[in-house]
Amino acid sequence: MELQPKLIAAAEMCEAVNLNKFAAALRYASNELEDTVTEKNNETSEREIVNSSKSSITSTSLSFGSVLFLVFLVLKLTGVITWSWWWITAPLWGEYTIILCFFLIAILISFIIDLGSR
Repeated sequence: MELQPKLIAAAEMCEAVNLNKFAAALRYASNELEDTVTEKNNETSEREIVNSSKSSITSTSLSFGSVLFLVFLVLKLTGVITWSWWWITAPLWGEYTIILCFFLIAILISFIIDLGSR
């Protein structure tokens, strides 16, 4: 897992500039990530034992938005930030909103071009 060393490195950088609460939140996120990967691996091992005749490849990866949400969530729950829950959850729904906006703009442009050609 490539993300965990990056979280630890970020925590060490935060500690170097006396951002101890943020560093603690990053270390907590790193530990939670490790626990999640361990649980996922245990579930995979149990499934492989039960379904030994089937071969399956599982991948554990988190998107940038998911990681950013987890960091924001930890910071909110530890009291480091006092943002609205809308902003805490924005990494989860924000990318879909941007895609929807581009789609709506494309439809609007298409409609305007169609009206101009008549």
